[in-house]
Amino acid sequence: MSCMCLRKLTTFLESLKNLPLNMLASLIPKDIMPQLPMLGSMAYGLSSASFMMSPLGLPKLNGGLGLRLPQFSLPMLELAKLEAMAQVAGMTGTNPLYASPSLQRMATSANVNLPGIMQMMMELLAPLIDPLMDLLALVQTFNAVQTAFGVNLAVPGAMPRLALALSARINLPQMPPFDLAAAMDLGSYGRAMRAASSLGFDLSKPALGIKFTAALNMAIGLPIPPLTINLPQMNTLANLLEALAPIQKSMLGINMTLPNAWDLLAAALSALLGNLMEPLKLSADEMGSLADTARWGSYCSAVPPSLGMPLSLPIALRLNSLPLNLMPDLGALAATARFGEATGLNVWSSSPCHASCPVGKMF
Repeated sequence: MSCMCLRKLTTFLESLKNLPLNMLASLIPKDIMPQLPMLGSMAYGLSSASFMMSPLGLPKLNGGLGLRLPQFSLPMLELAKLEAMAQVAGMTGTNPLYASPSLQRMATSANVNLPGIMQMMMELLAPLIDPLMDLLALVQTFNAVQTAFGVNLAVPGAMPRLALALSARINLPQMPPFDLAAAMDLGSYGRAMRAASSLGFDLSKPALGIKFTAALNMAIGLPIPPLTINLPQMNTLANLLEALAPIQKSMLGINMTLPNAWDLLAAALSALLGNLMEPLKLSADEMGSLADTARWGSYCSAVPPSLGMPLSLPIALRLNSLPLNLMPDLGALAATARFGEATGLNVWSSSPCHASCPVGKMF
């Protein structure tokens, strides 16, 4: 049975105290460059568009749409329930369909062990919320641009190289007309199949599809103790921890375990911010064309979860009839699992690991 471990959380809190957080905050300007969100969304959308128009993506998109599947009729809230169950299974190793006692222990241990730890983390990190969120935006944009265009924004001459890479995307093949609603449905079917797979069921096999429906019916009414944690605060902390995660490993291409890593990071951030001050030397027409392609690509981003999935009419009908309306909503427990994942540690223990564990005395 899984338990959120107080000893591991305490150890993680002590490691946070040893990070030079104030030094990090001083490296981030108060006003992030206004073109930062544009670059991030452009990289994301154009990368998706390039894939969907590629010899790998376009045939799969056309093949999926050619199945003429019925409308995905599960409400998005019910799909979110299924994905929350899959998230709990993936992040904790506990399958919610078969582990009611473990789920009770997970929720109880979170209620008992997290509030005090979260309060101490907030006291440590609250003054740094804005710079850390700005840092996260910088790192995400840096990674997105490097992945999509192969341009390192932290080296001299980055913006001219980025302008050339963007210009090349203007010459993408013309976007084919297609039914956007059908493409979105295709993506939703893919998401549902992936979630079922994470829970141990390959829905391309009819027998497993029947067993999955039966398992969901058996799980209706799972007695999960309500989480009494401040969820908005926990989500804020998860965001902050995700922003801090690269600092302990690799950030902006810098190995942060090197003795001079902080000097290298300061130089890289200074170069990155300096580059972001430079305008992209593209015409208004070119930027408009790129924005249209990026918008199309962002619409298509819902589709890839279905690509490579063995979708068919019987599978679609089976997914649309899943009994999810009466299933418990594990969204709060999934958020707790995400918080645990953001620490970078395996904070779940299979049993009380210390005699002083307050949860061990409750079971």
